[in-house]
Amino acid sequence: MLIRTIRCKMTITQETEQAFLETRETFAKACNLVLAKALETKTRNAVALHRLTYAEIRKECHLSANLAVRAIRRVAGSLSQKKKRRPKPNQFRPGSIEYDARIFTFWEAGFRVSLMTLQGRKKALLDVGEYQKKALKGQKPTCATLVKRGNEWYLNIAIEEPEPPLVEGIAIGIDLGLRNTAYVSTGFYASGQDRQAFKKRREKIRASLQSKGTRGSRKKLRTLSGYERRRIRHDNHNLSKQLVQEAQRHNAGLIRMEQLSGIRERTLVWNPHRNRLMSGWSFYQLQQLVTYKARRVGIAVELVDPAYTSRVCFECGQQGLRSKDVFQCIACGEKHADHNAACNISIGGAVVNRPKLTVCV
Repeated sequence: MLIRTIRCKMTITQETEQAFLETRETFAKACNLVLAKALETKTRNAVALHRLTYAEIRKECHLSANLAVRAIRRVAGSLSQKKKRRPKPNQFRPGSIEYDARIFTFWEAGFRVSLMTLQGRKKALLDVGEYQKKALKGQKPTCATLVKRGNEWYLNIAIEEPEPPLVEGIAIGIDLGLRNTAYVSTGFYASGQDRQAFKKRREKIRASLQSKGTRGSRKKLRTLSGYERRRIRHDNHNLSKQLVQEAQRHNAGLIRMEQLSGIRERTLVWNPHRNRLMSGWSFYQLQQLVTYKARRVGIAVELVDPAYTSRVCFECGQQGLRSKDVFQCIACGEKHADHNAACNISIGGAVVNRPKLTVCV
């Protein structure tokens, strides 16, 4: 089954909004109580944390049983994700509230929902368009997340869809990079020039505000927080859709991309600018979006070893020389470096190893 998240804008009364705000504050307080106990006892297991904190949360925060359980699960999940990155997660701030089937109800008739709060159940209307109506038609969702963006409240409803059967077809390769965000073996590519220029502008703005150190500049930084991340995610959504459509146009049944895990650590150099570019490279997010969208249309996705894909000619298999966007092979001539890498990826990677590698001279 495929899990999709449908974001729905809500129409609520002032009374309901106040109930949501109070519940959000209390939910964050409950998460912090669980976090403090987890750090004190060095416990990360959700079941163990439930035994340690459930009664205290019910007594101190007055949350319903299922909201208390969701708070415990959120902390346990956060600790599991951040175990390797940092030993002590930050404190939980009032953000979103997670709901399960016992404290969340959706009615397709009228597109209404009911959510548990500190003041009991509160009902609200969903202000949805045709996209949301089509996605939610005939669905019986069992979980959702309540969030506030600006002055608006949204409900992210998770639905399940059957996974379509895999289609048969050719394999295409996608080379990911900074100069070209994505280059497909079919010839389609997305330049990364505008993206890097946008990041450079945002970096200058942040540096300027941070250097001032005034109260106003700090307030402005908080206002601008997350803008770059949201913009890049939006671009990745659009690009992933284009890449999957490109695969469909060429009747592809398989998309191959590079296995780039750990590449930031492997490519660290004494160049702060280059390291900054690498640290902000959102290749994993793009790969996840391509995988998700490809599965919805029956196209498989495979990650291959990236070794030598940029240094070996895909036509003759010999090692050549790369200079920026140009790949030079003595036997086959010049070709675009990223297109050559994408073609190598499409056939499963460069099937060579260093001791047996033939070198063009």
